[in-house]
Amino acid sequence: MFHEIVERALADGKTLLDGIAWGSSHPGPIVITATFVGYLLQGVSGATAATICVFLPSFLIVVVLSPALTATAKRGFDCFMNGILCSFCGLLVSTVYHFSRIVEWSWAWGSIAAAAFAALYVRAAGSAVLLGA
Repeated sequence: MFHEIVERALADGKTLLDGIAWGSSHPGPIVITATFVGYLLQGVSGATAATICVFLPSFLIVVVLSPALTATAKRGFDCFMNGILCSFCGLLVSTVYHFSRIVEWSWAWGSIAAAAFAALYVRAAGSAVLLGA
């Protein structure tokens, strides 16, 4: 999303970061940020199209593949999912790096970030971390 939105000059990095924060503060997957970006670019019709385009492929894959998964195919599926989780970790590190360069850091922001990470480390409720920030 960073490449497609910021590097192609559809929105600046701070706006995308706001959209990700907005998407993260709502229940459900963070890909709802696509709704925010769609709205920025084309209003309600863009938000609707972005939401459909983000959720429809995975919905169709689950509906089509779920009946086909048998106990013998489950092992291969588990290996596939482990690979996806590993790549997700790499993408997450890359995302944190790119967005940490956009934030205008100060001692106050650094303290808030450190406190949030500490709270998450001790397994505080996500809502408590969000309200504390």
